[in-house]
Amino acid sequence: MRGFIAVAVAATGFWACGPSSVSLPDPVDLTGPRTWYGSIAPLVGARCAICHTSGDIGPFPLETWDDVQPRLAQIKAAVASDRMPPFPPTQTDASGCPKIDDVRQMGAAEKKLLLDWLEDGAPMGEQRELPKPKPNKPLGDPTDRWKMPVKYKSTITQGDDYRCFLIIPNLLTPITVAAVSAEPGNRGIVHHSAVYLVPPDQLEKLRAKEKEDDAPGYSCFGGVGIEQAYPTGFWVPGNDAPLVPPQASVGYYLPVGWAFVLQQHYNLQGSVGEDETSVVLWRAPGIVTEYPHYLLVGNFDLTLPPMSKTTVESMGDLLKKGEGTPALNVGAEGRIYAVWGHMHLLGKSLDMDLVRPDGSTQCLLRIPQWQFHWQSVYKLKDPVVAKGGDKVRVRCSYENLGTTTVTYGEGTADEMCFGSVGMRDL
Repeated sequence: MRGFIAVAVAATGFWACGPSSVSLPDPVDLTGPRTWYGSIAPLVGARCAICHTSGDIGPFPLETWDDVQPRLAQIKAAVASDRMPPFPPTQTDASGCPKIDDVRQMGAAEKKLLLDWLEDGAPMGEQRELPKPKPNKPLGDPTDRWKMPVKYKSTITQGDDYRCFLIIPNLLTPITVAAVSAEPGNRGIVHHSAVYLVPPDQLEKLRAKEKEDDAPGYSCFGGVGIEQAYPTGFWVPGNDAPLVPPQASVGYYLPVGWAFVLQQHYNLQGSVGEDETSVVLWRAPGIVTEYPHYLLVGNFDLTLPPMSKTTVESMGDLLKKGEGTPALNVGAEGRIYAVWGHMHLLGKSLDMDLVRPDGSTQCLLRIPQWQFHWQSVYKLKDPVVAKGGDKVRVRCSYENLGTTTVTYGEGTADEMCFGSVGMRDL
């Protein structure tokens, strides 16, 4: 079972909380006239309207000329400050960090085009029929789908609600897994969904949590409330596709008796309806011949004194394929194709680097302004080669302005510092 644990986590490339990453859509044509119907509408559709559509999590749509006109000042302020689109990692050439594929990323040329258009007075241009965006389905439709056992309507009307639901697949035979994600039932309130795998001997603990809670499911925050829960999928608005395996033969097997826990982060603004999100799975198209492997680097003993700024550092060796946590001292060669970092609400910045035996470093991930609500698993456009003897270093910086000491934990008032990489063989 130890090998399954390793590959279940490895298939995602992350450990605690984090969304799926997808390939960039077709490049946006920036050569047309600098008008709404020229080059601006396709740009906004590709980078903004993926969330800002009717009935989705964006607080207002940005699909049409009429949608955009009352929001010009808001758009300018959000884009100029890099607050939107929500993509925290640094991607400047000076950072030396690998380039990331993510639909929410707005390049420098795209940003300049949009801001220049706004400075020009946001001209409409000659009206034309705009092309519809292509669906982002690199794996096609899911092969399996399991709904939440009950519909859920939050009693909270403003702010965030974290809720977990136990979902039993009831498999009769093991199945191959290429990818796992979630399909939100109510896109207007689901901020993100995390899918965890749990072994059969943990199900009674989860059922007890459900019984202790008066509402459907049970309340949860940084994780699902038990240690033996292994992340296997994530969904965030705008990123409907799961993390695609590097090739068709890469995946893992889901045994009989294992179950899913679906962690829902609801962002609520006023009266809302019910949600019935589904866990979705794509089976591998053939025989799985390569399990991805992973490295988790974290600090389980962090202490953040009151009224202080603190930086925590952790270092971990690369894992050999098939080895599971906590066997972290085994060298291996591979290609890092996904990276992820995780902190809670006191986090200020996160850095993850590959440290070579000679002391030189290669940036894997830089998040200079940590945002808990916009974390992701990031797919690298070009994998980073890692060899035996290389280590992964994670640095987390915090600012605790409270009057109490904060330590490691899953609660809202606790903190975490984790980094993870997803790898495949050379």
